Amino acid sequence: MESSPRTSAALCEPLRNSSIKVQSTVILTGLVYFAKHVVKSIVCFISFFYYICLKKEMFQDFKSAFIDQICFSHNQIELVFPGFDKKNLSRWQKKGYIIKLRNGLYTFPEFVDKPGFNFYFANRIYQPSYISLHYALNFYGVIPEAIKRITSVSTKKSMQFNTVAGEFVYQTVKPEMFFGYEVKTFDRIGVNIACIEKAIIDFFYLFPFYNSTEEVENLRFDTGILKKEVKLDKLNDYLLIIKQKSLNHRISLMKKVHEL
Repeated sequence: MESSPRTSAALCEPLRNSSIKVQSTVILTGLVYFAKHVVKSIVCFISFFYYICLKKEMFQDFKSAFIDQICFSHNQIELVFPGFDKKNLSRWQKKGYIIKLRNGLYTFPEFVDKPGFNFYFANRIYQPSYISLHYALNFYGVIPEAIKRITSVSTKKSMQFNTVAGEFVYQTVKPEMFFGYEVKTFDRIGVNIACIEKAIIDFFYLFPFYNSTEEVENLRFDTGILKKEVKLDKLNDYLLIIKQKSLNHRISLMKKVHEL
């Protein structure tokens, strides 16, 4: 006996209702899952944003503490921020926030190209030291050619540092030769640099192969500057302190060549 259409429809109704309930449950479950992930993503984003802000605020506090010192060392950082994580320095270097001058010594990038600050870096990178030799002679105008390497003398062993801020070279002198420098001010910072007379003496002391008239002439020192700026009494007094005959000979050759 065949069922009527009304009977078939009545039988299918519970199945449709069940299917709708299943679909609704699936959709609701999907929406809950989606909502959970959206909330989780928002929380992660907020946490990351807060972390970035916190790190940036940390660097700003760090910079405020050391900006007036120009250069800062590990010891100075530890005094101001006990327990400081040194990994921050590596991260800040990669981001360009700070510049490494040598192991354990840093500065901020705004100082790198500022006139006069490379003099200060030279004093700080290797201590004790003062600027002398070629760079000092160029500073006074004795050597007309531009000198890229910043030359200094120190009582410690000879060293060279290649940095973003420049190339810094240090030549060794005996402790009794470590004198004759002055403190000159550049943009309110004090810098140790040899006076012109001592820069000349350091030069002929450390480069003894300039020991003939021809070799001294080939140096092309500016005679006008030497006659105007060099105080012969001061130069001779320094030579009396050092008491080295071979050095006296080389300085006498320079005097003769430039008619001092």
